[in-house]
Amino acid sequence: MKKWGKTKKSVFIVILLLFFSLLPFAGLSDYLVRVVIMLMIYIIAALGLNMISGEAGQVSMGQAGFFAVGAYASALLSLKLGLPVILSMLLATVITGIISAALGLLALRLSGGYLAVITLALSEAIRLIIINWSSLTNGNVGLVAIPRPSLGPIHFQGYTAYYFLTFLFTLVIIVVSKNMINSNFGLRLKMIKNDEIVSLTSGVNILRDKVIAFAVSGLFAGLAGALYAHLMRFIEPSVGANTRSNLFLCMVVLGGMGNMYGTIVAAVILGLLPEVLRGFDALNQLIYGMILILAMLFKAKNISWESVKGRILTCKKKKPE
Repeated sequence: MKKWGKTKKSVFIVILLLFFSLLPFAGLSDYLVRVVIMLMIYIIAALGLNMISGEAGQVSMGQAGFFAVGAYASALLSLKLGLPVILSMLLATVITGIISAALGLLALRLSGGYLAVITLALSEAIRLIIINWSSLTNGNVGLVAIPRPSLGPIHFQGYTAYYFLTFLFTLVIIVVSKNMINSNFGLRLKMIKNDEIVSLTSGVNILRDKVIAFAVSGLFAGLAGALYAHLMRFIEPSVGANTRSNLFLCMVVLGGMGNMYGTIVAAVILGLLPEVLRGFDALNQLIYGMILILAMLFKAKNISWESVKGRILTCKKKKPE
């Protein structure tokens, strides 16, 4: 039975990979392809936040700040230094990870509401630095004509080509995230989330593991920001607005804290909602907010195949009155 279960899972994964590999050739408009690219960028950033907030249980509201660092770092490296875009994106990812680790050493000595507040403040500080360091970032004007990446003879200029680049990065992040969660490091994060005192008495270096998780969260956010910058080809300080941090946190909470697949599903749902609601004009944000509130009030413990399957089986077993 276990072997059959693994086979079904493998077949399902292969079907999904084929579906997303062929999706850009299904006659979608450039607009729809760009929407799907944005969904993958959201998935990468949300999986990063899931590492620190979902797995380690440390609520961070600064993910948009690291998203902005990755976006600006990659754009500036390619625009100012003329580095190849792929290299700029990778360096921006590493830079963001280093910055998040340094800030994590300061912030993660706190927990609970205090941590949420300080990460929110750090995110806002990053946005204000971007605005005021106008000699480097152009301030409120932003950066324009950000180049698209190339890799040898392969040019990722169009949306379809950029889709496959983003798809590749998304797959890598999902695999890395899954392996980290299932590793000894992931188990230690779960211990910290459940009981820090027990973790400490068990020999877990709590601060070290929190900082590593925070750095990984920043790495993922930096990569997502870099992909965003070269997709849009224009960025300005609002890329690091706290509303984006709130959105990422909603993805993790709605998906089920610590549920990787649930986070992916929630990222897709919350990423699509604004596009679906575009026709409602002034009521757009009101409807979006109401949907979020209702989702948080009535959501299940998590969004996963196991939870859905459990509910189906429970309903089947109930006898009609």
